[in-house]
Amino acid sequence: AVASEGTTLSAVAVDKDPEFVAAAAERDRLVRADPSGNAREIAAVEQKMTARAVHIAQVAKAETPAVKYPFIAQAVASEGTTLSAVAVDKDPEFVAAAAERDRLVRADPSGNAREIAAVEQKMTARAVHIAQVAKAETPAVKYPFIAQAVASEGT
Repeated sequence: AVASEGTTLSAVAVDKDPEFVAAAAERDRLVRADPSGNAREIAAVEQKMTARAVHIAQVAKAETPAVKYPFIAQAVASEGTTLSAVAVDKDPEFVAAAAERDRLVRADPSGNAREIAAVEQKMTARAVHIAQVAKAETPAVKYPFIAQAVASEGT
C-alpha cells in the first residue's frame, strides 16, 4: 500500500508517528496475548496501521519539492537530473524564496501574481544553479579521463 504512493516503508517515518506507534503497540499486545483468539482484532489494527502509513506517505510525497514546485522540474531536468535529486530544501536561499512564494500565494494568489512569478523565477534559477553545482561535483565531470577509460572497458 505504501509502495503505491511511490515510496517504501523504510522511507516513511511511521516510527515517529504517535498514532501509528500506538496502533503497533496494540497489535503487539494482541499478538502476545492470543494470536488466534485475537485474529479479528489484529486484522483490524493492521488495517488501521496500513491506512496510517499510507496517509503518512501521501503527506510526505505532497511536501516534496517536485510536487510542491512542479514549475521547477523541467528546468532542473535540462541539467540532467531531477528535482528530487537536488537538495533544494537544504539550501537557505531556496528555502527563503519558497517561504516568500508560499506567503504570497496564501495572501492573495491573483493579486500577487506578478510577485509570485518573480519569486518562482528566482527559485527556478537557484534550483538550476544547485543542480549545476551538484553535476560539476560528480566523478564523471570532475575526472573525465577516468570516465573515458571506464567507458572504453565496457563497464
